[in-house]
Amino acid sequence: MSSFAALVGCDRAPTLPTDISLMDEHSRAFLVWAAKGVKGRTVIHIDAHDDYRFIDDEKIRETQSLLERKQTELIGKRLDSGADELMNMGNYLYAAYRTGMITEIYWIYTSESMKNDRMLPWVKEMLMAKGYPREEIQNTFGLRNGLIKGTIYGIPFTVCVLEDLPTFRDPVLLDIDIDFFVNDIRQAPPKTLVSSIKKFREDMLKAKLKFDIATIAFSLNLDFTPLEYKHLGYAVKRLLENPSEELTSEGWKSFMLLSEADMHYRNGQVQTSIDTLLKVLRANPADSAAHYYLAYLHTLSGQYKSALPHAVEAAKEDQDYSRGLAHLANLISEKDYNAAMTFLNKAEEMAPGSSHAAKVRGDIYFNQGLYQKALEQYLRVNDGSVAIIMYIGDTYMMMRDYRNALQYYRSGIELIERSAFMKTADFSLSLLLLGKYYEHIGKDRSAAKKYYDLFLNIPRNSEEQKAAYAEVRKKSRLY
Repeated sequence: MSSFAALVGCDRAPTLPTDISLMDEHSRAFLVWAAKGVKGRTVIHIDAHDDYRFIDDEKIRETQSLLERKQTELIGKRLDSGADELMNMGNYLYAAYRTGMITEIYWIYTSESMKNDRMLPWVKEMLMAKGYPREEIQNTFGLRNGLIKGTIYGIPFTVCVLEDLPTFRDPVLLDIDIDFFVNDIRQAPPKTLVSSIKKFREDMLKAKLKFDIATIAFSLNLDFTPLEYKHLGYAVKRLLENPSEELTSEGWKSFMLLSEADMHYRNGQVQTSIDTLLKVLRANPADSAAHYYLAYLHTLSGQYKSALPHAVEAAKEDQDYSRGLAHLANLISEKDYNAAMTFLNKAEEMAPGSSHAAKVRGDIYFNQGLYQKALEQYLRVNDGSVAIIMYIGDTYMMMRDYRNALQYYRSGIELIERSAFMKTADFSLSLLLLGKYYEHIGKDRSAAKKYYDLFLNIPRNSEEQKAAYAEVRKKSRLY
């Protein structure tokens, strides 16, 4: 049993060996449970996202067959892999339910109290808006013992906060995504990383939660967790292993300073944040989180020469931060092309064949109108992901290669419609280009209006988006 479970007391012997696993993508929790032979368990899912979207029966049967043949490595190769995937970070809980691993879900997406009369109808609307069966949500969800409970696709499903969890007779599966904490600190009023972690520990103790397997996902892809918050994953793991350790102890010193630096930055005190991060590095020159956060702040301040060595040091300690070099290059690209290419070259030097660097290089070429060069980079990446497929479609469209553009768009839109966490509106340029194509070249007024309408309904958060919106309204004959 974990140290945390031992602290709250567990009067039953654990059914499985204690295990706390860190992972890049949350879908890999399925592989952990498969390796441990998990069957018929309750999962406490602490995550900003529900991760329980529908998977068609054919893929469930294929997954079940691979489990029965103990070929989980083949399942691993088809996680988050685009068109041929068996499951992804947005639906692995559904796969776990359908294959008998879990029989009940408690979803905790916020630390804020849910005990008011307005929460039940709000939660029901939220779940229906996510595409879950409307009739089942309306008929099964209600307040029971102060908790919002119902079923989704037949599994008992509870939406609550950590401190309101009931007492469980047997140990549960603890399933955590770090984006829960990122979301938590951004809620009004804003919290510090320390206060969020403290409340998590307090709520765990109040709930007397007993677990024997914990999975912790960083979720860095798609920026659900920004790279500067990756260190939160290690902090949560440390807390679960040593819940009685005070946050004022030496082992938490770096985390406390990182939290302080983060709050200074979010309050607009960039130099004070930089000074605080330098304190972390004086105590531990190899602290990758502090190096990356410094690189990020220097980049935002236009101090690219100061940023680069810190970004490189972060990547030396932890290869995940090599993608940070590509991310910083993207931030720089519109202001200093040469500096951006220096960051990208370093990213590829430290992580040869980096798809992140190739994707950013493609973006930079695309924004410069160098579409053939952009296409070469996107095709290098072409990992089956929705984003790359749609970017390839955009690039072909700008090159007036309409046949290839439409082929990629069709594939991308099909994946979006099956996706648990993406929507067509995430690709505003694609919608605009498709609308223009069908109006002026394909001569299909119905299709043109469909894509224009989707584009026009996207919130306009930038001057570029506002100008494109005005152009459609002014120039299209469909409005």
